[in-house]
Amino acid sequence: MSHVLDIVDYQAKANLIAESDVQTLVAQPTVRAAVAAYASGLITLGYAAFFSWDESRAALQNLAPERLMDLIRYVARRHKLDASDHRHIAIDHDWAFATFPRLLARTNYNRLQEVHREFMAEMGDFLDAHPWKFAYPASIRSAEETDYAKYWLESSSHRIAPLLADRRFLAGLDAFRQGLLSYGGLTENVYGERGRVLFPEIGYELSTLVLVQLAASINDGKLAIPSNLRKEFPEFYEIYHPEAFGPRPKA
Repeated sequence: MSHVLDIVDYQAKANLIAESDVQTLVAQPTVRAAVAAYASGLITLGYAAFFSWDESRAALQNLAPERLMDLIRYVARRHKLDASDHRHIAIDHDWAFATFPRLLARTNYNRLQEVHREFMAEMGDFLDAHPWKFAYPASIRSAEETDYAKYWLESSSHRIAPLLADRRFLAGLDAFRQGLLSYGGLTENVYGERGRVLFPEIGYELSTLVLVQLAASINDGKLAIPSNLRKEFPEFYEIYHPEAFGPRPKA
């Protein structure tokens, strides 16, 4: 059985991240401050690269702005790890924002759009062709985690095969892909546990994304399921989204 990387190590491998480059960059004050602001949702990824560009290109030869963006989002993910993880990168936010108060401008909620426009104007044509120039971390993390869910699904046949041999799960998955069941609706119908994490090793949110990828495999014709599941499990094909509307009444 092949070793399945977690999302941090997958991101390093997929983007060919060298640890030496990471350590060189996090030694630069503007990089640490930019990561602190980006990880806090205060600046876009493009502005984080722009803000730290001069120090970064001086520290790393042949560095491209696009490459700096990859490194910043990777450092930000490691910064978010628990401090007990040896890969955690500690950054003192108080130091960062005291040293570079400009990065705190978007904490004034009355000026969010105004400050965003100021930052974008300040960047000029820097990274103009990059789709993530104007992206904040929430949307980027969503894209990263969707990409990881695809990788995990492709690499984890030993975890998926037992589910695909279970007709109850297949009925739940079929109803999920049709929008009839939410994740919680599926797990409650199939397992009797609304809060069940399908794949504990990757957690609730990534388990949900893997389920979305499995459903997409049916829609794309990559995964075939039996045609008589609705007849066998008719109760699964009733709309049930407990996360949004609460649990069904107990009988």
